[in-house]
Amino acid sequence: MKPSTKTAYFVLLIALAIAIGWWMSSPKKTTPPVVAAVAPASITPPAAVQQPIQTDTPPEIVQPHARTPYLGLADPRWVERRRLKKEDPSYQWRTPIEFYGNVIDEQSQPVAGASIDVAWSGTAEKYGRDGVGKRTLISDANGMFTLTGVEGKGMTVRVSKDGYHVPGESNMQWFEYAGFWEPTFIEPDRNKPVIFRLVKRPVAEPTYRIGSRIFLEPPALETHLDLLSPTAQSGAPADLHVRITRPPGASYEKPFDWSVTIEGRNGAEIVETTDEFMLQAPADGYQPKLVRDYKNPTGNARQKVRFYVRSKARKLYAAVDFEMAAYRRMPCFTDRARCCGEFMLRAPDEGYQKAIVKNYKQTSGGNIETVKFYVRNKPRKLYAAVSVEITAYYPNHATKEDTACFIVTGTVNPNNSPNVEYDPEKDIREMAKK
Repeated sequence: MKPSTKTAYFVLLIALAIAIGWWMSSPKKTTPPVVAAVAPASITPPAAVQQPIQTDTPPEIVQPHARTPYLGLADPRWVERRRLKKEDPSYQWRTPIEFYGNVIDEQSQPVAGASIDVAWSGTAEKYGRDGVGKRTLISDANGMFTLTGVEGKGMTVRVSKDGYHVPGESNMQWFEYAGFWEPTFIEPDRNKPVIFRLVKRPVAEPTYRIGSRIFLEPPALETHLDLLSPTAQSGAPADLHVRITRPPGASYEKPFDWSVTIEGRNGAEIVETTDEFMLQAPADGYQPKLVRDYKNPTGNARQKVRFYVRSKARKLYAAVDFEMAAYRRMPCFTDRARCCGEFMLRAPDEGYQKAIVKNYKQTSGGNIETVKFYVRNKPRKLYAAVSVEITAYYPNHATKEDTACFIVTGTVNPNNSPNVEYDPEKDIREMAKK
């Protein structure tokens, strides 16, 4: 065969292979399967996909009493707030307040005749020197109560009635009316009153209370408890033996694993509970000991265990609230400290001094004194409004030292401006940047 003929055959075979490959890879026409006819259903057009709003709202912010979702810095209410603040810097304390509440018992039945103490933070010119208005309301036959016609930034509500326990959720709640960014912000709804629960007290038998703060000294970290002793702690086996186990070299500054063992002695037994009001010890379910393991909490963190104790030998039952920490350094703290920025609005232009000296004559060592002042630092271009709470004597039971203590709170303006009014919108914005 001539070379030219071989070349022609070779080219033809390549072309044929390409054609077969193309045919094999091309889509085939198929006959659709036959299906049974069905009645046409009403078709709902797909809803437009809503794009998520980019906000700086922390996901943990929950507003159970608000009807309008809070959108962080994208919330249009910031615009209205800026307008109101420009017209009246104290507008928050002039916000109209309406409140609708309903008092019920543990069986969800209305509680009539409950006493409701309300207090709201208004303005001094309307409610007196401190600007706080107060009123006592009484729930009606349906457990309902209403407050209208007052003004303030927010209000507290405390519900009580003789013969009832007050759960923690109903004890002195704060409701915010001006700060729509706050978790406690409320938009009142007459048809959805705020629920307050009371728990009816049973008829009590003769009982008594014990209580004590007990420090366990290393290396043993254990002690005995006598439930018939006013001080609870005992040098000899009684009702309970408590032992805390922690690693060597543990420090309150760093997390570490630790455990507690609470063991019955002399026939005493234990059953753990989550009851808020420990009113009736159970008939069974008791065990000889209770062990709790804690993984990597900070050493200074408090842990709580609640349990009932039954001792047949001593013919006693007990409800025990147990709070503990594996490493307790006594910190300087108080729940009275508050940020002063809302009321210290603008630092003065002059009158600054290098030091403040306060002398207190014959006060008790545990007294807490408060000093408020402005700070100006020209080199750092800052102004600040500062509140300091001080006590000259604060015993540290961990180190056995008698310490002094102070708590400082403040609002700082690092922009060389004496305006030290706290602005939550700008604070949120700065946090978002960080």
